[in-house]
Amino acid sequence: MSEEFENIKENVEEIKDDIRDEVNQAADAVEAGVNEAAEAVEAEVKEAAEAVEAEVNEAEQAAEDRKEEFKQKVEEMKSDVKEAYESVKDKAQDVFNDAKEGAAAAFATAKEKAQSTVEDIKKEIDDYSDEMDSEDVSKNRLMAVLAYIGPLVIVPLLVAKDSKFAKFHTNQGLILFLLAIVCSLLAKLKVIGWLFSVCGAVVFILAVVGIIYACQGKAKELPVVGNWQILK
Repeated sequence: MSEEFENIKENVEEIKDDIRDEVNQAADAVEAGVNEAAEAVEAEVKEAAEAVEAEVNEAEQAAEDRKEEFKQKVEEMKSDVKEAYESVKDKAQDVFNDAKEGAAAAFATAKEKAQSTVEDIKKEIDDYSDEMDSEDVSKNRLMAVLAYIGPLVIVPLLVAKDSKFAKFHTNQGLILFLLAIVCSLLAKLKVIGWLFSVCGAVVFILAVVGIIYACQGKAKELPVVGNWQILK
């Protein structure tokens, strides 16, 4: 019986060895499979990473190309805008020069017409200065000036009524004073009041001219009103 036991024991040992060998082989096979799978996964991951990196590089290059293209377009737009600005500037300068020349020509023409009108008026103005006595002029120059200061025309009218020089200016000053009163009243009209306001301004200017003539000791007739005679 002990011999049979020994045989069974040996068989068990053999079976254990066989199982151990099979387990070791299975473990080796599993390890090899795992290593192979890990290498395959690593290769795929590496390939995928390389593909992603390539796409990223390609995208970066495309973005860089677009950046350069956009920059070039911006430069072209800047060049076009600058060219358009220079063109508009040149045209504006031409228009300004033409307008300036036209205005200068119009001003010169208006100036010539104004000078011609002034000369014509001067020719039409009668000058009686040579007919005045120098002593009378010197003595009554102040009275002649007062004749053009509104209500003060009454002063030379009463004080210097015998002075030919003072009477000459008093006549014109009195006419201007009466015209000023009429213009002042009619200027209140709604429709044509402005016209009489302008006439009042003209009367004032004529009075200033008359004062200048009186101060200079001249007996010149004022435009329009100089031909009117109130005082004998």
